[in-house]
Amino acid sequence: MKRTPNILRACVIAALVATPSRTQTLVGTPAILPTAAGRSTLVPFAIAATPALLRKEDSSSVAGWVVPSRWGLAELRTMHALVHLRSDRWSSAVAIASLTMERYTELAASGLCAIELTDRLALGITFEYTFARARGFAAEHAIAVNAHALFVLDSATTIAIAATNLAQMRRAGSQSGSNARLRIGIGRTLGSDVAFDADVVVPIGSAVSLTTAVRWDAFEWLGFRIAYATVPQTADLSLRLLAFDPIAVLATLQYHTALGIGPTVGVQYRW
Repeated sequence: MKRTPNILRACVIAALVATPSRTQTLVGTPAILPTAAGRSTLVPFAIAATPALLRKEDSSSVAGWVVPSRWGLAELRTMHALVHLRSDRWSSAVAIASLTMERYTELAASGLCAIELTDRLALGITFEYTFARARGFAAEHAIAVNAHALFVLDSATTIAIAATNLAQMRRAGSQSGSNARLRIGIGRTLGSDVAFDADVVVPIGSAVSLTTAVRWDAFEWLGFRIAYATVPQTADLSLRLLAFDPIAVLATLQYHTALGIGPTVGVQYRW
């Protein structure tokens, strides 16, 4: 009898629902390491954490991506979609995500907004609602708020600050605090095809982390990004391939020292 996948799935579900203070859901976990300044940004997989980066996009777009497995379990596959509309000064986006299993479900919807106050300063905010339910347990409802500010020092340098997981989770009538994080970063373009980001991440009640990322535009139609975070130790490699203009193929491979390898694949259409 092949019971191992069911046993692993049950263990994961138990871990998800056993910790009363948990506020980070699977659908709300970015499939890529975000950076505040965003000079190295290549794919939109973590845009909810840094919404002011919507102003870096020069056109409207729609994107969809899937995380085929997490922790080696195909049962934990998540689906994501993002619609972004851009105007002269404003950008807005709607994102949805889902994880559906026999005994556990997560659904999330986010609204993002960004505005350019000046040619140098942009502000962004994300409101995210998540519904989570495991069979036999009370449903959870989470509301998270992310705030983000970008300041362009010159044509090659950006500084930024982002606050994420400013949230409360309601659990069967009670509330728990959030795992809030403050991300302070700088980004710089090095020449015409290389960009670099560095962030200091300060989680409330946890260890300080450093995130670095480098983007290389090998060709007009092909770009790469590599990123690394110290706590927890995580690395990811991303690719953006402009296969059929204006359609791009997106991919990320992330490695976590405790959770293993997790891939993400998607497509994006711009107009």
